[in-house]
Amino acid sequence: MFIRRKRNYYYLVDSHREDGKVKQRHLAYLGHHPDLGDALMAHAQAAKYWAGQEGEKAKAKWRYHKDQAAKLRRLFERWLYEALRIETLDV
Repeated sequence: MFIRRKRNYYYLVDSHREDGKVKQRHLAYLGHHPDLGDALMAHAQAAKYWAGQEGEKAKAKWRYHKDQAAKLRRLFERWLYEALRIETLDV
């Protein structure tokens, strides 16, 4: 997994091989946050903000940011697991 920058936006991307060719898969949009942890915190803070608001728009925004934070958390845990696994294999 790595972070790709396109203009002023960042994406989490994974690469793998299919039929001998390198393929890249977009995992998550990080927005203006160059770090996975920063994007996770931004979505968590936005979810907390929208949870305190009333109305259908606020409910939809809360659900979106809550889901994005959960997705980024799973990806962060996967990235951390892979990093630790590689680190122990190098020893």
